[in-house]
Amino acid sequence: MGGFILYIIKSTLFLTIFYSFFMLVMRRTTFFRFNRIAFILGTAICMVLPFMNIELPAGNAINAPIMALESALSPEITALPGSVITAGESPLTDIRIIDVLFIAGALISFVTTATSYAGMRRMMDTVRGTTSDGMCIKVIDKDFPSFSWGKTIVISRKDLMENPAILTHETMHVKCGHSIDLMVYTVITTLHWFNPLIWIARTELKMLHEYEADELTIKKGIDATQYQLLLVKKAVGAKRFRLANGFNHSKLKNRISMMHKNKTNKWMRLAYILCVPALIGAMCCCSNRNNSVNEEEQPIPFELIFSNCSAQITSSDGHIGATLRDFGISQLEDIINTARHSGEISINVTYGSDVDERMIELLKEGIRNMEINKEISGIQISPEAIPFQLVDVKPTFQGGDANTFSRWVNTNLVYPKEAAENKIQGRITLQFTVSETGKVTNAKVLRGVDPLLDKEALRIIELSPDWTPGKANGRNVPVTFTFPVIFQLR
Repeated sequence: MGGFILYIIKSTLFLTIFYSFFMLVMRRTTFFRFNRIAFILGTAICMVLPFMNIELPAGNAINAPIMALESALSPEITALPGSVITAGESPLTDIRIIDVLFIAGALISFVTTATSYAGMRRMMDTVRGTTSDGMCIKVIDKDFPSFSWGKTIVISRKDLMENPAILTHETMHVKCGHSIDLMVYTVITTLHWFNPLIWIARTELKMLHEYEADELTIKKGIDATQYQLLLVKKAVGAKRFRLANGFNHSKLKNRISMMHKNKTNKWMRLAYILCVPALIGAMCCCSNRNNSVNEEEQPIPFELIFSNCSAQITSSDGHIGATLRDFGISQLEDIINTARHSGEISINVTYGSDVDERMIELLKEGIRNMEINKEISGIQISPEAIPFQLVDVKPTFQGGDANTFSRWVNTNLVYPKEAAENKIQGRITLQFTVSETGKVTNAKVLRGVDPLLDKEALRIIELSPDWTPGKANGRNVPVTFTFPVIFQLR
């Protein structure tokens, strides 16, 4: 669930920027319908932006906080069950405190909204209505604040007879589709319940609904002064449903003030453009990878150090064994030439994920052109294994995540009979690498329990089917996993 939590954090950043801009710049303008549409559209855009990625120059650290957060939230492949490993047993999912808190808050928010909706539906269903102009008008005999939801208006008989402006006001809510806005925003408040600004923005959205309905009501020929007096008269009354649009509203002063406010200059609509640079900056902060050097850069001379590369030099007779880190071709050549009494030489070069294809080709060319007096039996140049948390695209097993591999291990692992008879049990920590071709390689035991259990755990890891390899900077890379297996007798 770490990926979803990271998405929520990123979208919260975008929403906070957009709503802060709205509160500071556009809140007091008189573009009621335009602001409402911009509010909903901007919210939708902020929910989509986390899926987009801005490519940054190599070495740029502006996205370091988000990358660190992603590393912290992305679980290692350690979600194996702490129970007896028997054929067919499924592992438990690793649930963290942050996941529990988020789910609990979202459930409370959803239940609160659902309760309000259920109460509103009960009242609407108890009254028979009449259809007029595509709307259902339901009249109740008791004194209750009028409200509207969807295409239904609920109004007291007294308000219908004495204050026709109330029916006009609710009709404007229905025709503008304000209920749709509130339904959409219910999803936002459920997902971002922890952000106080989200709840403030929800109140502002409902205020935009009231401003728009007030404006349209007065345009229908209702006397503005009498309408404002009616608002004051109705300001104190029973509490209406939190989801519904209603005539009564606590922000009475703001509504009356907006009716008297001079129209904002139409060019002020362009102020929304000012929000774009801030959102782009946030996208840069949320980008999860950096680009390598530009292909149009000048060729790199052989004398330059190949940073983030290491070379291991070995000989067949064992007289030479050296490892170079961040080396130049000349250094590599000198070490090989000085090994006069060694046998055939093999060179194994590994490079980091930030080394681009041009650098790799240059490295290969430099090694091929070395003027040495030794016979080289083999040259291998391959990417360096990257920890699971640091790759852009995680490796997958048979279309699933870490738990899919855990289930496969559980299904195929056999508890050694001799170990069971001797009551040997414990936790084994293994390490293996998923290569750039998806093969499981370099499996080894980091912390063992007993040779019998260690051997069985290692055996099943080495039998693993191919994975879908991970990616960094757009290319397949080997990825290192730390993997615990727990043998426990019941």
